[in-house]
Amino acid sequence: MREISVKLITDVVERLCIEANTHLPGDVKCAIETCRGCEDSGIACGVLDKIIENYNIAEEGCRPICQDTGLACVFVNVGQDVHIEGNLKEAVDEGVRQGYTEGFLRKSCVGDGIE
Repeated sequence: MREISVKLITDVVERLCIEANTHLPGDVKCAIETCRGCEDSGIACGVLDKIIENYNIAEEGCRPICQDTGLACVFVNVGQDVHIEGNLKEAVDEGVRQGYTEGFLRKSCVGDGIE
């Protein structure tokens, strides 16, 4: 049986919150840049240029990409041969809290979502 501490879970969730908000996947960047290359409208080109500029600045400085409001959704799969040492929900919640604080992410919720 594999033992996993809640500290490790908290640390990983924090890192993933920050990474998800500072680095776009390559396929998403490619799609935006492809659209920019095909666009004829000056206004649309300007908007896409700003989006590209924003995600480049975010990635280089490890700062949040321009954010829409939203809610952190965490999906956890735990195998039957895994034992978590501590409270999983509290560890995930703490990881999200730390990720939002350390990653300078905008907090958009004031209470618990539907569980």
